[in-house]
Amino acid sequence: MENKYRVLNVLVAGHAQHGKSSLIEVIVGKFPDILDYELAHGTTVNLKVIQFLLKKPNILLNFLDSPGHSDFRGGIALGLEFADLLLLVISGSEGFQARTYWLYEEALKKNLPIIIAATKMDLPSANTNKIYKELSKLGNKLIPIIETSSKKNFGIEELIKRISLYIKSRDKLESELSFIVLGYENKKGIGEVLNVGILSGKIESKWITDKVKIRYIFSLKGAPIKDAYEGDIVQISLNIKLNFDLGTKYLKGKFISPKIEGLMSEIQPRKEFYISIQVKEQFNIALEALKNIKKLIPSFDFYVEKNNINILVQGDVQFDFIKDQLETLIEFKVIGSKIKGIITINIKKKLFRKCTKTNKIRIRTN
Repeated sequence: MENKYRVLNVLVAGHAQHGKSSLIEVIVGKFPDILDYELAHGTTVNLKVIQFLLKKPNILLNFLDSPGHSDFRGGIALGLEFADLLLLVISGSEGFQARTYWLYEEALKKNLPIIIAATKMDLPSANTNKIYKELSKLGNKLIPIIETSSKKNFGIEELIKRISLYIKSRDKLESELSFIVLGYENKKGIGEVLNVGILSGKIESKWITDKVKIRYIFSLKGAPIKDAYEGDIVQISLNIKLNFDLGTKYLKGKFISPKIEGLMSEIQPRKEFYISIQVKEQFNIALEALKNIKKLIPSFDFYVEKNNINILVQGDVQFDFIKDQLETLIEFKVIGSKIKGIITINIKKKLFRKCTKTNKIRIRTN
């Protein structure tokens, strides 16, 4: 049975603080950031899916709201692996920035259509000429630029109309099933479910490997469904619990790690932090917490070395988020860090006391 609507997956991405989340809010009527850390720091840390149904053209827009900070670019790469269209958000007052160039180049590599939303065009300093000039330097490709303002609520209708023009035809039945893991959720009465984007074919309740079976399928709103097709984003419950990295792909009966192939494999940790935990029970709590954080943000890792946990991240901001999640659960000390093999915190004996004293984290109770 085919869907009553057509699906378009739109990656909303751009440099930090250029207005991505505000743009989504004015379109769908809901601010996408929900984590305490995001709201406190004004920084999106993980990829989120916000659905918006255009009733008249019968199109379901899956907006993939992505982080802007470079420390969380694994989430941006995750969105690029599944999107049909890149909505490149550029502040009309600031123009192209570091993250903008990277997004533009990666979209071109993937032959991904691009629309530019010039945001904050209500500001006196806003001018799209600087965006057009940068585009001319990058080649002759014609990219539509829509001037918008979330604050003044203009340009939004024109932007949505432009996006809807990029609806694509889908091969719903003939292709072999493949999908990508976009996230995790806990569903009451079911347990952990995977949010997956269907890359090709049809998904239904059945065995997909010798050991793995799809038990149930749900829409993102939680309604049980029999099947779904290419382009759909759904939740699936498996017969066994498996800890897949975000970005893991299922193809031809195999699960392929994002560390092996694809854009996400190119994003490697740049910094390593060392934390020390004295209480054994808290050590195990920390390991479990880090496993759960990996289900929220991609492109970081950790491993145990003696009595310490070493955390590999993109940078200080990503570690700050991880630390924020851990400090509500346990007491630990940040005893050192290094970047590209260079020790940035000396943990030799004479400085150890100073280091541990300034980096000690206390338990917070709710």
